[in-house]
Order: sequence, then C-alpha cells, then structure tokens
Amino acid sequence: MKMLYDTKQMALFEGGNPEYEYKELINKRHNFLDAVEMLSKIDYDFKDFTTQYLTHTFHSYPARFIPQIPLTFIKLFTEEQEIVLDPFCGCGTTLVESFLNNRKSIGNDFNPLATLISKVKTTLIEDTQFRYFNRKLAVMKRYLDLDYRRVNEKINNLPNRKISAIFSKTAKIVEKNPEVRVICGDARKLEVQSDSIDLVVTSPPYVNALDYYRVHMYNMLWLGMDFDLFRKHEIGGHSHFITNRFRLLSEYLGDMLRSMIEMNRVLKKDKLCVIVVGNSSVEYELIESHIFFEEMGDKIGFTPIKTIFRNIDKTKKYTSADVGKIDEEYIVVMRKEKNSDVVANDDDFVSEVVRNQMIRFREQIKNVQGTSIRGRKPTRERLLKNIDKISEAIETIPKDTKIKR
Repeated sequence: MKMLYDTKQMALFEGGNPEYEYKELINKRHNFLDAVEMLSKIDYDFKDFTTQYLTHTFHSYPARFIPQIPLTFIKLFTEEQEIVLDPFCGCGTTLVESFLNNRKSIGNDFNPLATLISKVKTTLIEDTQFRYFNRKLAVMKRYLDLDYRRVNEKINNLPNRKISAIFSKTAKIVEKNPEVRVICGDARKLEVQSDSIDLVVTSPPYVNALDYYRVHMYNMLWLGMDFDLFRKHEIGGHSHFITNRFRLLSEYLGDMLRSMIEMNRVLKKDKLCVIVVGNSSVEYELIESHIFFEEMGDKIGFTPIKTIFRNIDKTKKYTSADVGKIDEEYIVVMRKEKNSDVVANDDDFVSEVVRNQMIRFREQIKNVQGTSIRGRKPTRERLLKNIDKISEAIETIPKDTKIKR
C-alpha cells in the first residue's frame, strides 16, 4: 500500500499532533460497530491538516471537499481491493484517496472537464516518461511563440500531417493498480452494475450555489468540450429558474432523489452511502439540504447512521465569493438496508416525494420568514411573497422534476 507521508513527515506529527493521531485512529482495523463509534472520535474540521498533496494539487476546482473526508470512510469501512463509488466525482478527490489506499474506484460526473482531471490524477506514468516530457518542454519553450493571435495563420501554413502519427504514445503507461474507472455520465442513471459497490462517498452540487459550467466554460471551450450540454443537465445550477428560485429547489430535490435511488441500486446491502452537503439559501430562506437528504434516504431503502456537522474553511474550499458564504456542511451517513422499491426514472414517485417536501417547507416559511438573511434585511412584505412563490413551485413540480432530454 502506498503511504501518503514519508517517514520525515510522520515524525513531525508525533507528540500529540492531531493529524498524526487521526492517522493512527483510521489505520486500525475495526468491525462495523466499532468503526461507527470511531466516527465520534474525529474532529471533522480538520483544522491545519495537510489537504493538498500529490495529485490533489492538480488543477483548480470549486467546492471540492478535502481528502480527509473520503479517506476516513475508505479506511474505516472498506478493505483493500473493494470498490468505492463517487457519483459526483468532480476533480477526483475520492478516486485519488481510493487509489492511494489500494481500493478500486469508480468516478462519475457529467462535466467532461472534471472527468479529464480525474483521469489525469489517477493515471500513473513511468518516471522515464516524465523526464522525457520535461526535456521536450524545455526545448519547445525556446521556440514557443506566445502571440496567440497568429495561431490560425500558423496552422494554415503548416504542412499536412496525420495527427495520430504525430501525437501517438511513445512510452508505456504503467498498469494501474488498483483499478480506476472514470465515467462522463449522469448520476441519475449510472452506468454501474447493481449491488457491486462497497462504499459510496460523494459531495454533490449545492442548490443555488454556483454554475459549474460558468466556472469551467473557457477551459472546456479551449479543450473542445460541449459546455452547453453540461449546462443543460447541471444539477442545482444557480442560473436555473431565475424568476422563481423555489422551482430550482424542486428541480434539485428531484435530481438528487433520482441520484440517491441509483446509489441505492449499485450499493451492496449493509454498505454505507456518505453524502457531504452544505446548507444553501433561496430567496432569504435557509435550505437545510441534509434534512431533505435524510428524508429521501429513508424512503428508498437507506437507514440513517448519523449526520456529522463540520465547519469549513471558506478560503480553501471555494473560489466564488458568493459560495464562500457557506461556512458549514454536514456529512450524512446512511446504510443500505434493502433495495429501493422504485427506480430512478419513476416520475410519479419522484414528483410525489418532492411535493411533500415542498409542502412541509412552505409550512415552515409560513411560521418563520427570513431564515437566511445576510446583509440588508428585506421587508416583511417581500418575505411573505415567498409563500406564494413556493405554492407556484409546488404546482409545477411534475414538469420541473423530469429529466431534461
């Protein structure tokens, strides 16, 4: 098994250092009940822990969770060569931690840039290949023309060549062990075998937090990726339903319910599903996402184990100032008790569950308004309008919760 820290680093953690003690705790073997008990002994703020090491440093990515979260559950609840799934893998944090700890993994994301980053982070290349690229880049740098305005002119003047011959692989890529599979696909209809996964650990998008396609659109355009398709299917995107944000909430809950049904389908019985999510705000009202998730899990074959609160370092996790206002999150830990009685494409079931959740949410707002106000306080009249907006959103749930084609 590969070690995350060398001997010199480990020596620095001795003497009551929290990071060293954390490592000692999760590296011990525990049965399931003891492992659950160990969860209560961990400080999930992970203050001053090393979170950027090895390939975790590759490429910027907004709202990624720190590696200690998936690492905790990988070490406590899986054995080597078992399979870990992250259906919203983003930049591959869960996959890297699985790889480093000799677990097989599957990562899924609709964002093609995310899956590319994940593949790069989990692909081993021989040392000789790195040295070859280093020498090649050093030579190219001397002749590199940084006047990008002349790129088209230069391309048009290049002689015809077969591109596949120019850029063919010239060195052997090291056999990946353990196996890593990265899928550019939809979490609401996973291309994963039923009852095959030993642990699900993921951090899905937060509702109304940001548009990932806006953050990545220039990178994707440069790489020839279809960011319009990604924008259409993005879950929880800030730009959806601008005139009535509560319709965005309905859409988000429907998408996440479908995704959770799929998590249940692929997970083995008695195995854990771990979802990391933060509270959000819609029209000055607090959205306690973890409560919605707990309720949905209970309806599709999951049993709650515990929900863990943690403070997050806004300066490290987020690149967006608006999303950076989220300074806490919850780790929802559930166990699969049975297979779900419904499938992810059951529109009637999804619509009914979301409808009941939105009705309950409306009753909360009737009792107390303005549960998430920052800065300038809106008038009471403005807040009371949210009740009518929620009612409008409830009426359009069957339409808003359907998967876009």
